[in-house]
Amino acid sequence: MISCSRTGDFRFIGRALSAPRNIHKYSQKIMKAAQIDENQLRSRVESHLVNYDAFINDDFDTYFIDRAKAIMAVIEGAMEKAISDKGSEQTINNYGVSLEY
Repeated sequence: MISCSRTGDFRFIGRALSAPRNIHKYSQKIMKAAQIDENQLRSRVESHLVNYDAFINDDFDTYFIDRAKAIMAVIEGAMEKAISDKGSEQTINNYGVSLEY
């Protein structure tokens, strides 16, 4: 349904880094290089509104949808009003699911 790029790589916005499709193996390299454990990595990843379990298990669809919902919740909180059309036909056509949370 959703592909990050033609190559299947994850791309991190705002960084020059990209990770291979097997995030679990890549995360081991990150933890070793940064000298952190998995709990610290989880905390860092989740601080960017990322579902760590979906991310680490290469479940890009869940990662992408959950992050979209989390970002919209932050926007709604900042605006103090709801974003309309999260469950519209157009949203479902674009994302494959409703973005209602």
